[in-house]
Amino acid sequence: DTLAAVLLAYDGDKPVGYVSIGKSSDESRADFAQIKAIMLLQDYWGGGIGYALFQSACDACRAKGYTQMFLWVLASNKRVLESYVKWGGVIEHDRTKDFDANGVPLKEVSVRFAL
Repeated sequence: DTLAAVLLAYDGDKPVGYVSIGKSSDESRADFAQIKAIMLLQDYWGGGIGYALFQSACDACRAKGYTQMFLWVLASNKRVLESYVKWGGVIEHDRTKDFDANGVPLKEVSVRFAL
């Protein structure tokens, strides 16, 4: 079975967030699911919608037989890292990626979840 989905959150008719999931892009984690992106409009932060999207992603991954999931997060995004830890994630400080965004050096860190 393949895993590829985009799950949407709405406020009435207005889309306010989404999560995109798929198979791991990391060859060393071929048996992991991966959150490719998770976004929520800032006006909706702290209201539980992000957590609901995350839980829906976990459910979809479990339904496909995955027991582990991860995502990449900007290492400087302390607010979201705190949320992921609260939701059961483990920050893997030894798994990082450096990249350049229009001349700005950035670092991502992996966060792993047991499903």
